[in-house]
Amino acid sequence: MMRPRPVAIVFGLVAAATAYIITVNAIGEGWKYLFIPSGVAAFGWMQLCWDKLKCAERRSFWKGGICGVMAVLLSYPTMWWLAILGNWLFGVKSSLGDEAVSPFSMAGIQAVWIFSLVGVVLTGALTLPVGFFLGGFFGRGRANAQLDLANTQVHR
Repeated sequence: MMRPRPVAIVFGLVAAATAYIITVNAIGEGWKYLFIPSGVAAFGWMQLCWDKLKCAERRSFWKGGICGVMAVLLSYPTMWWLAILGNWLFGVKSSLGDEAVSPFSMAGIQAVWIFSLVGVVLTGALTLPVGFFLGGFFGRGRANAQLDLANTQVHR
């Protein structure tokens, strides 16, 4: 079993907090719990990106930053699909008062991609740089320690 990466936990918490701040005063019932799928999607994608791109083994600021941007971009459609799924399962009406759409229907899939595109356009200026710098911050940790250790061993 894979253990959760600290970077993925931080990503999930930051995404959940950001979604909560953005939607806390939103009109309509369907926005209330958007922070849950946001945190889950960000955690899952950062965990996957970090492990598959081997960021833990060969760390660098740039590699961590690229993992962060990838996780942010992949989190948008996942978060919206999970949100639509939750609203559909629990019978939550849309912000316009309509019945929840099925996440398995063509309308649900179209909604995922439209909401994702709008989300990236409206909030991407905040989320993409934050994802890059958070990933870069976690990515540079061990690389600098390994570099210092290598320099210490060479100079002895």
